[in-house]
Amino acid sequence: MKHFKYLAALLLVLCTNVCIISCGDDEDENTGTQEVPVETISESIVSVDVDNKEASIPASLVPEGGKAVLTATPSVKGDVVAMNIVGSYDVTKKKFVFDLTAFVPGVTYLCAISIYNLMGRPVKTISPLVISTANEAAVICPNAAHPHAINLDLPRGTRWACCNVGALYPEGYGYYFSWGIADGHDPLSTQGGYYFDRFTYKWYNGLTYTKYNSTDRLDKLEDQDNAAVKMMGQPWSMPTRNDIDELLGNTIHKWITLNDVNGVLLTSKINGQSIFLPAAGNYEGIAIKELGRFGYYWASTRLGSDLRYADQLNIGPGYPLRDSFWRYYGCSVRAVIH
Repeated sequence: MKHFKYLAALLLVLCTNVCIISCGDDEDENTGTQEVPVETISESIVSVDVDNKEASIPASLVPEGGKAVLTATPSVKGDVVAMNIVGSYDVTKKKFVFDLTAFVPGVTYLCAISIYNLMGRPVKTISPLVISTANEAAVICPNAAHPHAINLDLPRGTRWACCNVGALYPEGYGYYFSWGIADGHDPLSTQGGYYFDRFTYKWYNGLTYTKYNSTDRLDKLEDQDNAAVKMMGQPWSMPTRNDIDELLGNTIHKWITLNDVNGVLLTSKINGQSIFLPAAGNYEGIAIKELGRFGYYWASTRLGSDLRYADQLNIGPGYPLRDSFWRYYGCSVRAVIH
């Protein structure tokens, strides 16, 4: 009898220990310590066909037995509602397709795509993603009374003009300026007298730069040399280096053709509003170069200790970026309001 009681007590202790170990394992699993971090994927993987009212992603992104859900929030306030759209697998296309027929025409949507595994856990996300059903010209400006100060809801509150300085509409090339020269060249004018060359540049005497140099230590244009201030008046001004970085960091970029003019559409990741920068090329001497292929936009700031260059926003089919350029070249200006 004693042996039986001792054996029963031993079995009870063993069972208790097994339960504790098992419960501990379950707790670790439930707290999610074994979960894989959600992978963020570039929005460039998404195909959008506005005409056929659908968007799609490669089926290879979705785990077997998983699903993909597109969340769409309208950038306008009012009766337009947010929605969740579950993607359906298209065997022929080998894609997950999202039906956009519920999108209201003329509205821009701020979207994200979440990809889930078989267990319903998120494993990938595509965000931010902007889908517009509006005419691109309408997205840029509310009406024809240009210029507009477009509110992209940028963190520092900077608003960008809808048109280049000297242009009458968003796709217009406008005037061309050397950096620090507030008088621009109108390419539509028949008047001569312009020549974009280092030796005719106002702030160069053939040997050195006479203003905005290491002696005066001016690294930002004064108002009298600021093309936007002179041509459009305050509070308009040329953007700074930081303004360009803010714009590029908070927008999605797309190379488009607007009314037969190539350029880049920059759409806010925050509120879906857009500006269009035409590929206006640049002038050297009296010749315009790279028209329709690239765009060069002056900032009001110059590049560090190298007096030859000033900051720019450059655009092309594969990128917009902040760069620098020779001060004497004739380039575009897009104004901002701070």
